[in-house]
Amino acid sequence: MTEAPGDIAFVGDAGTRFARFTRDAMNTTFGVVLAIDDAAYAQQAAEAAFECLAPMEQELSRFIETSDVTRVSHAAPGEVHVIGADFVECLKTASDVCVATGGAFDVTVGALAACWVDDAGRARTPSAKEIEDARRRTGMSLLQLDEERMAVAVTVEGVRVDLGGVAKGHALDVMARTLAEWDVERALLDSGQSTVLALGAPPGRDAWRLGLRDPGDQRSVLLEVDLRAACVAGSGRHVHGAHIIDPRSASPVTSRAATWSVAGTAATADALSTAFMVMSEDEVASYCAAHGGHVGMTFDAGNVRAHGQRDGFAAVRP
Repeated sequence: MTEAPGDIAFVGDAGTRFARFTRDAMNTTFGVVLAIDDAAYAQQAAEAAFECLAPMEQELSRFIETSDVTRVSHAAPGEVHVIGADFVECLKTASDVCVATGGAFDVTVGALAACWVDDAGRARTPSAKEIEDARRRTGMSLLQLDEERMAVAVTVEGVRVDLGGVAKGHALDVMARTLAEWDVERALLDSGQSTVLALGAPPGRDAWRLGLRDPGDQRSVLLEVDLRAACVAGSGRHVHGAHIIDPRSASPVTSRAATWSVAGTAATADALSTAFMVMSEDEVASYCAAHGGHVGMTFDAGNVRAHGQRDGFAAVRP
């Protein structure tokens, strides 16, 4: 099976035949790994799971002018916008993670992120005034979500919503629900192999075996882990540079190389891996100690440090 570049690799069992079905969407390649039994049925199930991606991208992408995210990002204060169910779910997850991590994850960080690049996308250093202005337009409290009406409003002009740290994970959660409707109990889903959702385990094994790649050398695996009925996500600086902004300091993350997180949903794991990039080692450890079932792993100076534990997750070797 050909592996796409990413933070996580699937380590297949030589005694079982697997197929990986793929679909390009949301600026990445989504994959579904299934043990081959009925090949035609497996492909139909995978295609059904992929069907959610195109409409979801139209709703959640900040690069599409007519998306819900773009409309909200250009809304006037107090202007109410009815939004889709996927947007609502992403905002709920983002809000929960924002609160739980003390603001380390924030989907309104778009204004701050824009300060640190020029019109050509090159890194730049903003002025203190630019940072101050962007800070006024940043914060989850600036979004007023009405779940019952499925509507959202902003309290100040210029809030820029960016769901890049949660949307792909949410998409995997939705795909997993579709596979369950097709009675698929064993599957491995990934979004560019930076976030992976495990359904059940492969035939004859207790868990899916995954490799966490060295962010500086995609051919090298730092750690192998077993995953069952759980999700793991990774974030890092090697591929895209210092693109992750710490909402608390308003600065790009430059000190940490990579992080991984394990949680019960892919959306939460996705958001946490971003949050852990900006949190200190002590903060990651404290978070995992306070939130049972969540695991945080950091990679700095050649060392992987793990915090917390979860049923269905185990490190196999250092």
